[in-house]
Amino acid sequence: MTTLATLVAQARLGNHQAFDDLVVATHRELRCFVSIRIRSLADADEIVQDVYVTCYEKITSYNPDNSFIGWLKGIAKNKLRERYRGSRLVSADQAFLDDLAHDEPPESDTSAALAAHLQTCLDKLPSKSRQLLDAMYHDGQSLKDMARRFKRKANNVAQAICRIRSGLRSCIEQQQTR
Repeated sequence: MTTLATLVAQARLGNHQAFDDLVVATHRELRCFVSIRIRSLADADEIVQDVYVTCYEKITSYNPDNSFIGWLKGIAKNKLRERYRGSRLVSADQAFLDDLAHDEPPESDTSAALAAHLQTCLDKLPSKSRQLLDAMYHDGQSLKDMARRFKRKANNVAQAICRIRSGLRSCIEQQQTR
């Protein structure tokens, strides 16, 4: 099995297959990282794609003494900032959960149905999953703070949030088809 460092070294030398293998090796973690920071899966996929385009263009400037996935996440943070620079947009998930927490009336019947579906799905979550969501969206804790609080690695917390959100999306979709 080829290590990430070997793939990076080969990709830096122009090996396209090595770059493709890097994408496969890092895609899940990067997508989870982006997905917990943006509302739409389509937007998350677009940003991840942009990250890999930038990575491809600038891989020769990557310093192999640093974490490759950390470098990708840095690019992703910049892409997220670019997307929201100058706008008042916040994570729709954050805003939506804040609205639910403050019992604000939904803006439309569709929003009311979505809010009801979300609440139903949230109520079905195991308590640990609900605690993670509350820590992130209600308390505004960083992944690092959550990792300390839940005695887990930050990466594991990010992946758990990604899985929880994916599960909530599936649950809401199932609720909407009933």
